[in-house]
Amino acid sequence: MGNCLGCEKKLGFWKGYSTMDGEWCKDCFPKRKEILEKLEKEQIENTSKIKKEELERKNKENEEKERQKRIVQEYKRKCNSCGKIWHSLKSEEDQLISGTKLNALVGLSTALTGNLGTSAQSNRNAQSNKDRLEDLRKCPECGSRNYSEELTEFEGI
Repeated sequence: MGNCLGCEKKLGFWKGYSTMDGEWCKDCFPKRKEILEKLEKEQIENTSKIKKEELERKNKENEEKERQKRIVQEYKRKCNSCGKIWHSLKSEEDQLISGTKLNALVGLSTALTGNLGTSAQSNRNAQSNKDRLEDLRKCPECGSRNYSEELTEFEGI
């Protein structure tokens, strides 16, 4: 035998009662109906508390995800040659970088399969993305690539 379901007292061999509900000591056996009702009520309360906590956690996660969607990051760059300050969205630069890589891979794979027309277009697209990225990373005033940058964040709409 194990422990009494009511008081958790260790039950020795041939000590206590074993029922379909569990094992009971001689003191708890007569009160088992009330004890089972109390345990069931506690279990329901605990389950509802756990569900409530889980729901609150999910709501906080969703709120944080929504807040992250609204955050806009941009590079604030200052030319070390002429002092011009300009801004560039980080998301745009990230998109250009990933587009360049993707177009380069598409160009390579289509060239290997013999579709040279598509390969050439993919290479032109990759070069276009690369050129646009270079334009964003040079001073619009004097064309210098010598600048300092700072990543700033602000909450968008």
